[in-house]
Amino acid sequence: MGADAVGPMSVEPRPNEIDRSGRASRSPAGRPWLTLANVTVRLRDRWYLKHTNWQIRDDERWAIVGPNGSGKTTLARTLLGQVPVVAGRVIRHYAAGRPTHAERVPMAYVAPEQTRQLVAQARWQERLIEFSAGSGRGTCREYRVRDLLLTAAISTGTGASSAARPLWLEELATQTGIGHLLETPVGALSSGEIARVLVARALSQRPHLLILDEPYNGLDAAARCDLERLISDRVAAGLKVVFITHRPVELLPAISHLALLDDGRITAQGRRDDIAPLWHSQRPGRRPAPRPVTLPTPRTPTETSATPLIAMRSVSVAYGAKRVLDDITWQMYPDQHWAIAGPNGAGKTTLLALISGDHLQAYSNEIHLFGRRRGSGESIWEIKRQIGLVTPHFHAGYQKKLTAFEVVCSGWFDTVGLYRHCSQAQRRSAFRQMQQMEIEPLADKAFEHLSHGQQRLVLIARALVKRPTLLVLDEPCAGLDRRHRQALLAQLDAIAARGTSQLLYVTHHQDERPACITHTLRLASGRIAEIRTHRL
Repeated sequence: MGADAVGPMSVEPRPNEIDRSGRASRSPAGRPWLTLANVTVRLRDRWYLKHTNWQIRDDERWAIVGPNGSGKTTLARTLLGQVPVVAGRVIRHYAAGRPTHAERVPMAYVAPEQTRQLVAQARWQERLIEFSAGSGRGTCREYRVRDLLLTAAISTGTGASSAARPLWLEELATQTGIGHLLETPVGALSSGEIARVLVARALSQRPHLLILDEPYNGLDAAARCDLERLISDRVAAGLKVVFITHRPVELLPAISHLALLDDGRITAQGRRDDIAPLWHSQRPGRRPAPRPVTLPTPRTPTETSATPLIAMRSVSVAYGAKRVLDDITWQMYPDQHWAIAGPNGAGKTTLLALISGDHLQAYSNEIHLFGRRRGSGESIWEIKRQIGLVTPHFHAGYQKKLTAFEVVCSGWFDTVGLYRHCSQAQRRSAFRQMQQMEIEPLADKAFEHLSHGQQRLVLIARALVKRPTLLVLDEPCAGLDRRHRQALLAQLDAIAARGTSQLLYVTHHQDERPACITHTLRLASGRIAEIRTHRL
């Protein structure tokens, strides 16, 4: 039968049978809502989730957990009906008696890779708006958050009637904390703002089941609390949730059950209190945990007569009447490693875009990089050659069909894609970088087929391969499991100790800052709120 067949209850796994992990499940009280009965799925030329038995009952709230590449997203996509089922059955009990086309209506999905889709959709819609203006003389209006939410609601047949839509939209925006973003162009959103907009878009479809894959990526502490309250309130009102995360502290209080994955299969499943200890003790991958790096004593950061790596003077950026950065004067000197902090919307993403040259207003401000003023005749490649960059926006834009190894090699040339041949020395260095990050098994795999966390590791290797003067990392640990986070932070500290690169680092998680950070620049509402020097 097909992947989404609705069948009789006789094929449903018995509540007290032994699951494939060898652990007996307790008899739940709720009715079956969705069942995977001996399911195996196919992704390209590989089979995953072999012979999986799993059931969601209507009084259960599940989290899917496990290391990078373990199959969490594949399991979520199986629930959504987005991957071919080659054995077993997906039984949608909630759809019994409904027409076949209605089976998937109750589900919505939020995942980090949707940032890429969001940007592409915004560009397409802006071209459509321009075309609709007529005769080539109309003006191109930017695709706004308001347009995005209305498009999602209309395309799924949900939301309010035409007359009631303005009130419905304002209510949804208020509930999700994005009321101030409704008129913002989608292309101007920060990574944290995009995360909140994606949740609002999913809720605009009024789902019965909401699958949240790493929904806190890019959110500050206040936004994480707001999202937790929002989802908890919806759960109390009857919304079913499947939650995916690498961080135990991010589990919603309402989560009652855990499914633990490793190497493409469910290794344990059951009540949260029973499975959580197994997850906490799980060592991802087959290698031993990384050994701590012994660092030499770092040099004392001092502002001397040395030329600053970055110098900004009275820098401001505005979109219409909205000022994103306001009168920023700041310098970063050699031997310094800076953290950029501040809440969502504070201007961190824009500040990094000015430095990398990915923001046009960089040329209308007084910005010096590596001793030269931006726009004084230097080529963009002269600047990019000295910068290694990983940001959520760059991740979303890397869509070339390459292997992971080719993506790492593209770092030698600062290109999105690989258009030149690497020397043997460059290829050896690229592979060594992948070995240091313990991702060399991914070398021959298609980048687009990797999990979001695996892609992030590959892009970090790409940024590191040329040993840049300035290493710019925006939420580099987003989507990484505990072991890979620890390994990355240890490597960054070792790089800082060797003095090969200076670090410009953004994170909303204090425990994910490398120990080498010497200074913090805190932004608030586009202005400098604090500059702090740390003792090492």
